[in-house]
Amino acid sequence: MLLRVSIYKDQGGDCSNGGLSSKGDACMLSTDPENDPVDGCRLPVVVLGQTVPGYKVATPIEPVESGSVGYMAGGCFIYTSDSRFPSDTPIPLHDRTETVELYASFD
Repeated sequence: MLLRVSIYKDQGGDCSNGGLSSKGDACMLSTDPENDPVDGCRLPVVVLGQTVPGYKVATPIEPVESGSVGYMAGGCFIYTSDSRFPSDTPIPLHDRTETVELYASFD
């Protein structure tokens, strides 16, 4: 099932390093990426994942570009009031990527 969700952003600016949240304020959440008709969606598509058991995150459906590290938190969340949304609270959107060199420079 595809759900239209809003992207909630920090007012301090874009921390996604050019991620999908920097390009709009909504996306589609695919709860079944194997069977959802994501081709032709006008909005970017994200899927659910986990960083640790029980901690849901959403990530873009596209794989991370070669030579990049990611996906990681960029400070945004997704949510909708639709009762089919798979959480009672907003879900962190992990749409930030970095080059390996940039990532290593933060050590």
